[in-house]
Amino acid sequence: MCLWEWPNGGGARWDVPHCLENDVPSWLRNKTSSVRTHANKVTLYVGLPGDDPVIGQWTSTNLSPQHEDRTYKVWVWCD
Repeated sequence: MCLWEWPNGGGARWDVPHCLENDVPSWLRNKTSSVRTHANKVTLYVGLPGDDPVIGQWTSTNLSPQHEDRTYKVWVWCD
């Protein structure tokens, strides 16, 4: 899965390296605007208890305004 700095997959990109918990690197932390997943769903930790978005498999999307520029950690759900 990938995180991008700007909407529509623009700007700096980070490829999440593995399943389970991943800290977003400092250069992209709290700056993510769009995401693309592959075979696994992901949870984006955005500091809103009970409102961390779960992004389904095979999805490419911009984050909602309430979640944009807040992601600091990613959980990749691998079965």
